[in-house]
Amino acid sequence: MINIRKADIDDVITISKLGRITFSDTFESFFNDKNDLLDYLEDIFSEKRIHDSILKAESIYWIAFYDSIPVGYAKVKLDFTSQLIIPPKTCYLDKIYVVKKFISKGIGKELHKILMQEIIALKYQRIWLSVLKENQKAINFYHKKGYQKISQYSQNIGSQKFDFFVMALNLDEKAT
Repeated sequence: MINIRKADIDDVITISKLGRITFSDTFESFFNDKNDLLDYLEDIFSEKRIHDSILKAESIYWIAFYDSIPVGYAKVKLDFTSQLIIPPKTCYLDKIYVVKKFISKGIGKELHKILMQEIIALKYQRIWLSVLKENQKAINFYHKKGYQKISQYSQNIGSQKFDFFVMALNLDEKAT
């Protein structure tokens, strides 16, 4: 059974562990230098960084459980724009990850549904995200949800350059 709730400060360690596991599962094969991956994991998923992020009013985290086991999480940044995204009332889907062996259980779909309900209730008009160009499974997931590719950019992680698509969804009462 899937249970999803908003995460709080007591979930920092769990989210840190989930982040490291799910990011490694998803992206390890794309890294030429494993030290770049390890450095990235240490930085982005450190307990301090997660702790500080959860405390920010503009960050909302959800944590997903399957039979009481934490198996995924999502994070949205409210009122977050970039040069590639023009407001009004825009938020950013920063992370949505599920442990590999639970991906087929519909947990990502449920996480997305719950976060969409929340941001629609908060009157956001647009949500956007970035996705690795080679991550076709994620691109397909977001396309099924109505997201469209609107731009692309490159970013270095350690010594390696990665290419990303920017995808966005204009929200209405039907978006889930």
